[in-house]
This record gives sequence, structure tokens and C-alpha cells, in this order.
Amino acid sequence: MIRLGHRVQARRRASGFAIDQMDVSNCVVNMISPRGYGRFVAPRDRRIAASFALFGVHTCTWNVTPYREELRALPKIGYLDMGIDSDFRRARERFPQARRAVLYDPRRVIEATPEDMRADLTRIAAELAPCGVVLADLPAETRAPHVRRFLVLAAEVEAALAAAGV
Repeated sequence: MIRLGHRVQARRRASGFAIDQMDVSNCVVNMISPRGYGRFVAPRDRRIAASFALFGVHTCTWNVTPYREELRALPKIGYLDMGIDSDFRRARERFPQARRAVLYDPRRVIEATPEDMRADLTRIAAELAPCGVVLADLPAETRAPHVRRFLVLAAEVEAALAAAGV
């Protein structure tokens, strides 16, 4: 992975994209305990992280909170994403230098009421910003009106927070 990452980055640099960061996808790490992550997965993540200027962890919408201290021990965290059940305030506090993102639950885009979505987006902004909100893995039954509703609510929350000076 490290050799391949360096080869890919060399090609990207040649095209004018010179970011020295490697991200890993820990999509199933929530199937083991934080202690198990620390013992079995984190040593490999540390080895990868040591080979790049920045290191990122994709968590596939899981709750990052129980793994926070294990992840914090990794060097040079430049990116961290998490699910809606994560403790956003602590994530912002523990990873101030990282680009943070919330992987918004794809089912909520369809099933949540506008009020629930607005509450989610307000909480994300208040507790984690600056951050991104990612809509990924939307199910096949997701229609354009669902996505438009989400985007309109996100813009409304952003405008309300900006008007309030937040």
C-alpha cells in the first residue's frame, strides 16, 4: 500500500496535484473493539501514516467516539470522517488540525423529516464545524427531490448560522 501510494502520488504531483496524504478505509473496524483496533489495526495504520506527510481515516459512517483515543495516537491525522452518532465536540477538540467530515446516513436522506434533518445539520455545524457533510452510498430509491431537500436544508442552516455570527 505504501509503495503504491507513493507511485500514485508521484503521478499526481506530475499533473500538478501535490498533496502528500494517504487515507485508509477502516470500513469494518467497528466490528472489533477499540482495544482490538489498537492492537491489530493501528500498528499498520501507524506504519502507513509514518510514510506520508498526512494520514486520513475513512470510517464508513460508524461512531468514531469509542476509537477516538486510538485514532488520536496515529501521527499526522489530516482527515477523519465519522457517523452521526459520534461525539462531534470531542472529535473537533481531539482532531483540530484534521479535515473532518460527517458521512450522513443515506437512509436518513429518504426517511428523516425536514425537522430532523435540520436538527442534524444544526448539530453538525454547531459541534464539528468547520467540516464537510458527505452524502455517499445513497440507496437506489433515493430520488432527486430527496437530495434537493437535503441541500436546501443545508443551505438554510448555513445561512442561519452565518446570520447569527456562528
